[in-house]
Amino acid sequence: MKRFLALLMTVIMLTAMFTACSKSSETKDEGASKEETQAPAASTQEEEAKKEPITLSFATYQQWNNNGLRAMLESYEKATGNKIDFQLYPDDQFKNLIKTKLATGDAPDLFADNALTDLVSADKCEPLEGPWIQKIRSADLVEQITRKSDNKIICAPYGASTAVGVIYNKNVMKEAGVELPLTTYDALMNACEKIKAIGVTPVYFAGKDSWTMTFWMYYSWGHVFDRDPSIAEKILKHEIGFADVPGIIEMQMRYLNFRDKGYINDNWKSATYMMALEAVGKGEAAMFASGEWHLGEVKESFPELLPNMGMMPATLDDEIIDVYVAPSQSGMYVYNGSKHVQEAKEFINFVMSDEILKKYYDEMPAMCPLKIDTKSNEWAEEMVYYSDEFGLPMKRSFLTNYLPGMKYGEIENIYGIRTMTECKDENDIKKLLEEFDESLIPLNKAAGLEGW
Repeated sequence: MKRFLALLMTVIMLTAMFTACSKSSETKDEGASKEETQAPAASTQEEEAKKEPITLSFATYQQWNNNGLRAMLESYEKATGNKIDFQLYPDDQFKNLIKTKLATGDAPDLFADNALTDLVSADKCEPLEGPWIQKIRSADLVEQITRKSDNKIICAPYGASTAVGVIYNKNVMKEAGVELPLTTYDALMNACEKIKAIGVTPVYFAGKDSWTMTFWMYYSWGHVFDRDPSIAEKILKHEIGFADVPGIIEMQMRYLNFRDKGYINDNWKSATYMMALEAVGKGEAAMFASGEWHLGEVKESFPELLPNMGMMPATLDDEIIDVYVAPSQSGMYVYNGSKHVQEAKEFINFVMSDEILKKYYDEMPAMCPLKIDTKSNEWAEEMVYYSDEFGLPMKRSFLTNYLPGMKYGEIENIYGIRTMTECKDENDIKKLLEEFDESLIPLNKAAGLEGW
């Protein structure tokens, strides 16, 4: 019995020992497990705390180094602690240089170039995403910054869009009883008649700077293609010529009406665009077709005349009128071979935010390509007003929209000068257009366009 009790006590003691050891082991295992679970979190926090600021390289044209761009870069550095290695290159060398760097894998993390994917090495650029994309004003601009191979947006257009239309004298329009905008050809002609009646030249032509006369082509030929895009497709493939399109001949006849109805200045052949700006500003002429870029020249040369001047869209069509805009010419790209692709994309979204773009346009007042409230200029604001208030779409040149890649040769001389001096009727116009069509053959053949 004593032996049994002794044996029982031994078993109990051993059981207790094993149990105690087991609990101790479990406690240690649980503690170790908790430490292992918590370790990665502590490690991540330490890594975040030790994360060093990075330097992103950013390259562009020397001429693009303006107060607006510098304000964007400085804001990024201040907000993030990261640095920007700002690299500037001669304007006549940067285009080729950046292409070479992209091809050799020696490109900067970011670069600013034309906001047109056809003009950059699109396959070397990283697709971009961000809330700014939904704010882009123009569908044409969205198309312009989209890579054709995969329909990915690869460019962030930050630079100003530039309006093209008719610079006009506000006081003359008021005195003549002309209400704006002039949304049809008939409205334009009626306005010209009213303006002529008060002794003012309705439309100023600057033949010495004949490129300004071709803007009336933008306000007319493009609408022929708007109605029937297949016409442009056939011209681009060289199946027909401009002379074969009745609508274009009709638009040329309407252009000649400025001359035939006595609506233009007598000295148009020798007049310059600066003479045109001064004449409109002084109220000697009512309208001059050109672009928003002249605003700076007016402020510098005729600041006292600026309050008299505005800008509006124009058309030679019976129904179609657009607000013509040269879309943002400057955009930012991310090199897809960068070691800092993610950080570079974050940089893009930072500088394309409303707050930072406002800083850019505080320094560079103009028409922002995004629908945000930024500081603009008088003429750009007026063109945006016509677009928003009257539902007029913003479009780029029909040459870009409908005839991409086509070479135009002497189109300025043909349209601006020779039509005005050599043509009296439809037969003359057709003959001149046939000559123009012939001149395009060697140019577009050399360019490798299909069908030429």
